[in-house]
Amino acid sequence: ANTPSLNASTRPVSTRRTLAAAFDDARRLVDPMRSGHSGSCGRFVFRPLAVYSRRVSFFEQVDAWKLTRPGRLVVYGVSVCAVAAAYYGAGRAGLHLAYLHGTVTALWPPAGVGIAALVILGPGVWPGIVVGDLLLADFSTPWGTIVGQTVGNTLEVLVAAMLFRRLTQKRIALERVWDVLALVACAALGTLISAGFGVVSLRLGDVISANDV
Repeated sequence: ANTPSLNASTRPVSTRRTLAAAFDDARRLVDPMRSGHSGSCGRFVFRPLAVYSRRVSFFEQVDAWKLTRPGRLVVYGVSVCAVAAAYYGAGRAGLHLAYLHGTVTALWPPAGVGIAALVILGPGVWPGIVVGDLLLADFSTPWGTIVGQTVGNTLEVLVAAMLFRRLTQKRIALERVWDVLALVACAALGTLISAGFGVVSLRLGDVISANDV
């Protein structure tokens, strides 16, 4: 024989209490999201209970802040200043090797520091190279010479870093022989650019004579 279905009024009392308790438990797991107006209707988003009890750590807050526009600007500014400081420090050490009135050096450590910084942080921090190079400039020479040398030194680092990232597909670990050869080739190309700008700027500014060239 068919058993007649029980509606809410004919169900046992224990069954109705169990359903009521289950409904209360389910209601605690939802978060009513009102659509801009009061009322009983609305969307309910189910969320785990761990979301309400979990505390956001300080580092997670910092990471989230870095994604905002002010955070990106601050991070970029700090990166540029760090590159400028590292470039300047290496340049001060390199000036001890200068000759010919302190305008020419056989070894220029800031070039390697700048290439490494732009390879790791990206070419976008190139203003740090400009700032660091200007801090190292000899302002007793003509302004045209200073600008020419700064442009040459900046292009040296920027071209070498961008070309290296392209040839190695942004692999910076130097784990392959090809990556090492690419670094050497890019550094050599950058040196030619800097040397060309430097000699022309010094000659046009009458800092060196034609015989020195």
